[in-house]
This record gives sequence, C-alpha cells and structure tokens, in this order.
Amino acid sequence: MPILESQLNGRIATLLGRMAPEWNARGENKGAFQGNQKQPDILITQTGAQPVVIENEYLPANTVEVETRDRLGENLDASVVQASGRVNAVIALRSPVELRDCAGLDEVDKTLKEGVTLEYALFTGSSDVDSMRFPKLGFIKGTIRDLAAFIEYASTPEDAVQRAVMILEEGVQDAAATLRQAAELSEDTQASIVEHLKQSYSDQTLRMAATIVINALVFHQNLAGQHGVKNLSQIAANGGLTQASVLEEWQKILGVNYWSIFNIASELLRSINPPEMAVDALRIMSRTADRLVALGVSQSHDLSGTVFQRLIADRKFLATFYTRPESATLLAHLAIPDDGDWKDTERVRDFRIADYACGTGTLVHAAYRRLNQLHWLAGGEPEKLHAHMMENALTACDVLPSSVHLTASMLSSSHPRQRYDGSRTIVMQYGKTEQGNVSIGSLDLLGDTGVARPLIPLHTATTVTGTGETQSQLDVDMPPASQNLVIMNPPFTKPDSDWDGNKDESYHSKHFHGLSSTLHIQAA
Repeated sequence: MPILESQLNGRIATLLGRMAPEWNARGENKGAFQGNQKQPDILITQTGAQPVVIENEYLPANTVEVETRDRLGENLDASVVQASGRVNAVIALRSPVELRDCAGLDEVDKTLKEGVTLEYALFTGSSDVDSMRFPKLGFIKGTIRDLAAFIEYASTPEDAVQRAVMILEEGVQDAAATLRQAAELSEDTQASIVEHLKQSYSDQTLRMAATIVINALVFHQNLAGQHGVKNLSQIAANGGLTQASVLEEWQKILGVNYWSIFNIASELLRSINPPEMAVDALRIMSRTADRLVALGVSQSHDLSGTVFQRLIADRKFLATFYTRPESATLLAHLAIPDDGDWKDTERVRDFRIADYACGTGTLVHAAYRRLNQLHWLAGGEPEKLHAHMMENALTACDVLPSSVHLTASMLSSSHPRQRYDGSRTIVMQYGKTEQGNVSIGSLDLLGDTGVARPLIPLHTATTVTGTGETQSQLDVDMPPASQNLVIMNPPFTKPDSDWDGNKDESYHSKHFHGLSSTLHIQAA
C-alpha cells in the first residue's frame, strides 16, 4: 500500500524533532488553530521562536501553495499544542513520489536519512494578502537536514526583530542627542569619546558610542544576579542610576571577564561630563535596554545577533560598510561543508575560526553559527560548548575597539544564557606605540614569530578573582596552521583614508601618519 501523506508527515515531524531536541515537532495536529478545524500537516514550536507550519504534498503538489498561504495568520490554541502565537511562517513542501512508494514506514525513514531530494519554499506574513515568498520563483532543493537548517532561519520571530530594531534605533538617536549636548559643554567629553572609539567627531561616532553603552546595559541585565551584580532596577532603587553606580557594577563584571564588551563601554560612560548629563543619557539608554530585554531580544536564540546584523545591513544606521549577512551566511556554508561526523564533540571543540579584520563580526559570527548548526543537526548540544569556543576557539581581531565590542556581542548572542570567563576578541595596536614602534594591526601576526601585542590586554590574561584587580599583559599567539578556518574581508583602505565620511582630515590620518607603507590585498 502507498504511504499516505498523513503518515509521511508524522515521519518527517519525528525526524525533525530528533535533529533538534528543543523543537516540539508534531504531525497532523488536530485542533492546533483557534476557532476553526484547519489542521497543519506539521507544526514546529520552540521557546523564543515563532511557530513554523509545514504543508506537504506529493509531487506534483498542485495545491500545496494555496494551502500554505491559507495557514498564514492563524493563531495557535495553547490548550491543544502547549504553545501560543500567530503563524507568520509557513513552508510549502513538495515530497517525491519515491517516498509514497516505499514498502513501509521504516523504509521512509531510511530514504529520508539517506538524503532523498525534497523541494520547499517559505511564505511569510500575517495573511495571504500581504504574504511574501522565498524564493520568489521555484523551490529550494535539499535533504531533510537542509530543510531543518531552513526551518531554523524561518523560526526567527521577524516581528520581534523589527520591533527591536526600531527600539534600538530610537534609543540610540535619543541618547546620541544627549551625548552631543555633553560634548558641546565639555571639550574633554568630545576628546575622550573620539580617543576611545578611534574615530573623528561626528554624529555617527556619537551613535556608535550610544549603541555600545546600550548593548552593554542589555548584557548587564543578562548577567545580573551572578557574581554579586545588581540589575538596573536595584541600582536605581539604591541611590539612583548614576555614572558611578553603573560603573561600580561593571567593574564587578570586568573582574569576571567580558572585557571586549564592558571595557570600551565603561570608558565611554566615564567620558560623559558633566555628571548630570551622564544621568540623562543613562536614563534613555537604560530604558532602551529594558525594552529590549522585555521584548526577549537578549534571551531568544541568536535574536540579538540578528538585530545587530539588521542594523548593519541597513548601512544607514552606523554609516558603516561591512559584509552583508546574506553573503556571510553563504560563505560560511561553503567554507564549512556538511561532511563527516559533526556530532563528535571533540571535532567541534577543536575547530578554530579566526577573522583578523572582524569589523562588526558578521563573518566570524556566520561561521560560528554554521558550526553550531552542523553540531545541532547531528544531535549535539552546541550551547554546552559555547564557553569553550569563546575562550579558546574563536578569534576576532580589529584595530577599532567599537568593532571588537560589537563582534563580541554578536558571538555572545549565539547562546546568551551561557556564561564564559574569557574571549579571544582582541583590539590590536595600530600606529605609533608608546615604545616608539609602529604597529600595523593584525598584519603584525605575519612576522616570523606569529606573535603580536594587543592594545587592550587579552582577556584570558586577566586573573579571575571576582574583583578585577589582577591583570597581566599577554601577547597574541597565532602560529601558522593554527586555525581550521580564516574567514575575513580585509580592509581596502589607505592610512589617510576618510573612514568616517567627513571631508576633513580623519582621526587615523591625524594620529597614525607614521606608517610608511600600505599593503594592498587583491581579492581572488
């Protein structure tokens, strides 16, 4: 007897659930929607992600797209499926008749696991009227593992991302306006922000400063309750949310680690004078951080990283030009193929990834996400390896502290609930050093020893005492053939180039004019 579509749906749901234990995957779930008898072929729900429905038909599947669009906008019945939310993502799946003709359900499982080709397309929106299709024409072809990876991307709650982007952009604009007032009142404030960000003074520089401090406040809220760190409400209730009170808590965090996130944020917050201006800025920035935390951005899997990528992709927000997330994802998939046993924990632990010109971390984050995905699809638990990967396996370098901060934030957001004691996100020295030498950033690693000294002490060099009082300088050691993957987009620039878009002389040309030559790298 042929395998019925309802039977196939059950087997696909079971296999998907085994690939991703955090998913609740069900086939033929009657009563899943509120107020009607429509029945999703397959329903996938998970904490912190939007529900995904799959409508499946055997080829030629003439009506699958109509049924797929019809599921958009349905609300889940929590009393039936133990999950709530509106369906804004539905996948149209076309299964080959080879599955229908299997001798039994065991053969269906075997055929799916062996990589039979499935065809699928994603429809998103709140209803059929405003739906969008990806791809616009045709279907993506792949195995059930490819489909699982596709579902992971489809489950990102787009409405939450959009709201988070608006909240963050609004908060940054308001905070930057307050920083501008402080900079106009105090030349020291302006000079300090410029010095710490290594950028000329401009609105973009103020927006970057506000972004970094807001982001640190979001991470602060995630870390509160550990290592004696108070949350923002506790600080406000105990003397007020002031420059000194916040910096005191951040010093506790720095004593544990998270240098790449909180060191530059501390310096920027300390730069704001007079103190009453710092209070005004903190009020705006803490309110923004609280709204983002309440939205779930800081706790949903990879959602905060998605927000930053969206802002970067829009280009207008930080006035920067980095690799687009789509391109980074494609490169990561090409660079780390789905081969061999990715369930092997040691294989993942030993996989070293580096970006020596990391910018805001889009490339190294995409590669790390790909590694996580392969381990997860094989039945592994990548969140349990996160601390090790951050401390030992992921290297990201840049000459701009702001870039390293955002990179560390992106990598940390892959598993925001997991804590780590150090990282290899490194601010490299660039230009004239205090010793009278000239450093050229990550290019110093091309020397005979493969060793260079960072601008800020490497985070694993900080002795973890809980007080932050014991630190030591540690060189960056990158011997040849020490990385499994180097993924990077080297900067095509000259030492006197205008990095921040101003017509006047840039910060780097003023301060780093001692460089005698420029290395131009031709892309293959």
